[in-house]
Amino acid sequence: MVWLAVACAVGMGIASIDMAGSTPLLSSSVNPSDFEVERLLDRCTGTAEGVLVCPREVLVMDGHARKVRIAEPANCILCAACIVQCPEDALRFRFDDGRVVEPDVIRRTRMNLLGKRKTSL
Repeated sequence: MVWLAVACAVGMGIASIDMAGSTPLLSSSVNPSDFEVERLLDRCTGTAEGVLVCPREVLVMDGHARKVRIAEPANCILCAACIVQCPEDALRFRFDDGRVVEPDVIRRTRMNLLGKRKTSL
């Protein structure tokens, strides 16, 4: 009985770990769909860190302009991984009514356990 309790505790611990750099593959049912990712062109330096973490290939690098481009906005699942990872804060959420959610607000709830931006391939 003790071994079962220990195994369950270990399993719960592993399941509750926030895997650094991981992103969801499906959208959350709690996310309203009246907002989308917006790029701030003047802030974008083309580091492509948001492109690396996007699970749905919404963002691509525009090699000619050396900037990140939102290529497939309809594929976005609003996970905010790109916003968290962008070192220049060049991405944010914009609602249909004009309200915006800035990157610092998003990072308060969407960081890895170390509280840092992290990309991993």
